[in-house]
Amino acid sequence: MQVFTTTDGVVRVDRRGATLLAGLKSLDDVLAAGEWDHLPRYPAGRSVNLDALTVRPPVQPTNIVLVGLNYRSHADEIGEPIPEAPLFFPIGSVGVLASGGVIPPPPSAPNQVDYEGEIGVVISRSAYQVARADAWAYVAGLTPVNDVSARDMQIAAAKQGDIAGVLGSKSFPGFKPLGPGILTTAHDHADLQLTTSVNGELRQQANIRDLLFDVPTLIEAISANIELHPGDVICTGSPSGVGAASGRFLVPGDLIEITLGDLPPLRNVFGQG
Repeated sequence: MQVFTTTDGVVRVDRRGATLLAGLKSLDDVLAAGEWDHLPRYPAGRSVNLDALTVRPPVQPTNIVLVGLNYRSHADEIGEPIPEAPLFFPIGSVGVLASGGVIPPPPSAPNQVDYEGEIGVVISRSAYQVARADAWAYVAGLTPVNDVSARDMQIAAAKQGDIAGVLGSKSFPGFKPLGPGILTTAHDHADLQLTTSVNGELRQQANIRDLLFDVPTLIEAISANIELHPGDVICTGSPSGVGAASGRFLVPGDLIEITLGDLPPLRNVFGQG
């Protein structure tokens, strides 16, 4: 099942088609009310054409948690060792952008902006010190995320050991597009494909099975010290093919498209400044 937050309300897409769910304004409202598990049975309103609606970010997270070096291919392409345990950094709720929105170049670091297509894990209920075996019970579903980064700022800060600067390079307005929808846990996640293209050229391709640390392992590690809230998003890391590895950074007008399974693509243009 796929679910979307639109300007018209919540849309559910299943074998019966796309329907607007009566009385629901956003998926955040569903999560806050503890009603996520009831979505498959929630009364449907009218049938809709999803392509004709304006999507919003599926959720507005309180916290976004970034995971680093979670694909061997990406660690190899940037010359970093494989971590022995998950590397993760919470960045708050900054930069969320809907599919279709324009990613604005940051005035202070506009020249080496890079994409990172990632699998985002949306948390369904408060999660603290969750055991790996129980982790999927705390997941609403998965969504595409673009972990946009200003690489020159990131690299300079990393050389100085400035973690705040590294996180700042990923926290500009519009630097965390996500959506357009969520694949719920009723969907089969065992063989999900992730792709990223720029102007129609395939740049990244991976499978959820390629994660060095899978979703339950990440939730256990992160929730050991951080309480995750309904609607929070874990960005599970980038596979190989980022622009920094080849020096192919985004330029104004570039169209970035990220697909996850059979969800519609997350589409955003890097802006004109």
